[in-house]
Parts: sequence; C-alpha cells; structure tokens
Amino acid sequence: MLNSWLENASPCGPGSTFWERVNWRLAQTGMGPADIAATLGIPEATISAWGQTGGGDLAMWQAPLLADRLGCELRWLLAGRGPEVAACPAPDQEENAFLDTLRQCTPADRELLRLLADLLAGRTAS
Repeated sequence: MLNSWLENASPCGPGSTFWERVNWRLAQTGMGPADIAATLGIPEATISAWGQTGGGDLAMWQAPLLADRLGCELRWLLAGRGPEVAACPAPDQEENAFLDTLRQCTPADRELLRLLADLLAGRTAS
C-alpha cells in the first residue's frame, strides 16, 4: 500500500507524514479538500478518508496531480525529501478558476480572449 510506504519514509520539512505535508501545503495555499477533490475528479469524502487511519489510499496517478495542484515537488510530497516548493509555483485559486473557465470556452472564444489579453497588456496582436 502506498500509504504504508509513505508513513515509513524519512520525515523532512514541516511534517513527518504524507498527510501532514498535504495539510501543510493546503494551509500554505489556502486551499481545502474541495479544491483537491475537484482537481482529481473525486468526491470530497474520499479526501477526508485519506487523512484518517484506515482510510483510502492515494492512487499513484493522483500523486503528481496533487503535487502540481499544491505547488510542491512530488518527491517532497511523497517522501519528505528534496525541496518543498516547485521551481514554478502552482497557479493560485483565482488563476485556477480562470483556467477552468477558459477550458470551457470554444476555440473562437479563446482566440477573442487572447486578443483581449494582448490589448490589455499593451501588446499588438500577432
């Protein structure tokens, strides 16, 4: 089980367990379980179960998504080793909300928004 291996990993950084590191990053980013559930496409109750003894396990495919959303290095998140913060920080909540909206736009609407962003930034359209 992934959680068993994670619980026995050498602690490094602010927390000694995987879930302490997750909670640390949630506090640092101002996110909550609902944000993580939305990122991974799973029920919020699953997130709560992860943090409880005997709760569910984090699937291997979810770990990189979780690290990306939390804006931290995967190695640090899983094993508590290496640098905590990713070289390129994760978008904040406002940026993520904008990106979610942008993904729902049609290609034509995206092009209009790109042109508008260029105008607002003082760039000429290419």
